[in-house]
Amino acid sequence: MSDEGEFLEDIEEEESDPKQFEARKAQVKARCEAAGIKTETMKAFDEETEWLAVNMPAGRETTRLIISDEAEAEALLSIDFEKYCMLGDYAGICSYADGTIEASIRPVGIAGSLNRRLFGVEDKNVSAINPIVLEQPDSEDPIAISLGTPSEDLQVFDRIYAEWRTRLAVRITNSKARTHDKALRTLERLANALFFQIDLQMGIPLSLQRERPRRRSLRGHRPDGTRGDLRFPEREYDSQPMSLYWYAKSALGMPLLQFLAFYQVLEFYMPTYSNHEAIAKVRNILKDPRFTPDKDPQIARILASLRPSSRGFGDERSQLEAVLRRCVSADELRDFYTSDEARVEFYDTGFKSIASQKIPLKNEASDLLTETAHRLYEIRCRIVHTKDQADRDLQPLLPYSKETLDLYADISLIEFIANAVLVASSTALSE
Repeated sequence: MSDEGEFLEDIEEEESDPKQFEARKAQVKARCEAAGIKTETMKAFDEETEWLAVNMPAGRETTRLIISDEAEAEALLSIDFEKYCMLGDYAGICSYADGTIEASIRPVGIAGSLNRRLFGVEDKNVSAINPIVLEQPDSEDPIAISLGTPSEDLQVFDRIYAEWRTRLAVRITNSKARTHDKALRTLERLANALFFQIDLQMGIPLSLQRERPRRRSLRGHRPDGTRGDLRFPEREYDSQPMSLYWYAKSALGMPLLQFLAFYQVLEFYMPTYSNHEAIAKVRNILKDPRFTPDKDPQIARILASLRPSSRGFGDERSQLEAVLRRCVSADELRDFYTSDEARVEFYDTGFKSIASQKIPLKNEASDLLTETAHRLYEIRCRIVHTKDQADRDLQPLLPYSKETLDLYADISLIEFIANAVLVASSTALSE
């Protein structure tokens, strides 16, 4: 395994030369074509630069590596990337030809120097790490598993795909796996067994690192203001939903938690806005010249229109819809959906991986507010595993599942709505 510190410095980001970037992309593309790896171009956020997406094999699926600058292209060209496949949603690679499987690892909730506790060296002195190497006993052709600094090849993949610096990795050599699923099972079985042994004997919990792919193709709200646009605050915001909002913003890499925290911002205002809806319904009934307060059916009509719950009026789905109707316009919502091509594509073809409720953007007459509320509520139920009769057929969204990776589109959506709700619910700044 290589000395990670030196290699990482060699691939630090520098300002990319457009001509050199084009030349490097062409080289990457040529090597991919020769190896049968599909590539595609995609627009950067500035709508001018073109990135190159490399669809690396990952079993029956592919993992997209997005080359966004010259340094990333050169890093990929510096290794024999064609011989690798990616391993599920782990930060890992496998070479059937070399019989190697390698994946990043991370500590689980421990403080202090991991390198000192595992290898007896300081964090800054990674070159002094002697990897822990264990071989399968009583075998003429043993499999070996080692724990230490990552190879340069793994660092390249992690840097391009996940934007972090791999510190430690587990490496399996002399693997007999020749398919993605077998390699994945070998990694999980051996790594988890080793990590459990380390935890029992040394009290150091470790885990395989799961990828946190860069969602470059899906943009959230990208503010275009500058520091010069700032002014003294004129509005103030309720402290409880603001606390939830900042908690959601801090929950990077935890999509289920992040979505639920943004949802709780909306939930905070459900009683307020559902009451407004209830008042409006009662007012309309009372305005009806046919209304007669002496008749029980007329009073029953009022009661039926309210359907009070323990928090606000109506069930949670209708309360959520009331929040959206009071805080977001249909035009604003449509502009958000259509402001990004990847978002439009997701809600047209990929939406079912998360929720059955479709957002029919091509139908100008559709009620986007209602459909959006229903979709967000369905996702909320899948996250909290609601067991209500109406939701019993929903399958829970589980951490690290493949479909959870698709949640980022809806996280972008609910963050946009949470922003709008906080703004709409703000009050004039008090002295």
